[in-house]
Amino acid sequence: MKYMPEKNLCEGEFWYDEKKIEGVMIDWFKSRGFKIAKETYTRGGVDIKAIGEESIYLVEVKGYPRPKSKNVLRNAQKRAWFLFAIGQICTRMGSTPRNVKYALVFPDFDYYETRSLKLKLGRQRLGLEIFLINEKRELRKLAPNSNKFEKLDWLCQGRLF
Repeated sequence: MKYMPEKNLCEGEFWYDEKKIEGVMIDWFKSRGFKIAKETYTRGGVDIKAIGEESIYLVEVKGYPRPKSKNVLRNAQKRAWFLFAIGQICTRMGSTPRNVKYALVFPDFDYYETRSLKLKLGRQRLGLEIFLINEKRELRKLAPNSNKFEKLDWLCQGRLF
């Protein structure tokens, strides 16, 4: 089930803004016992660095273009953000320990789902996980070798967007 973008109660904010999506992902990692590294809250690095007992996640997060954008611009923008996220996560890959996992996070829209599924060979070779988050703060995950998104069993704490 897909959710259409709806304006939040706060003027000018939308549930699919990058910072809101990032906040949900941080909540999810914390609920799994991960510690969020300080550099997560600084500019210029990876969006989220989550450190667990057995693994470290390096995560790039993107939002969705706001409805004010003209349709042509909006389509180009979401395409550019998807490709930019892949480029960003690739620049994080290097001589890192084996326990490092890489992930991309997007709002749950058909565009991001379709593009993520088409990226199968790339996901497999890079070991890349992709998460989608909807307006109810529900998460779905696409594993590197999977053909479909799996809904994650997670009871979000706190309010919706």
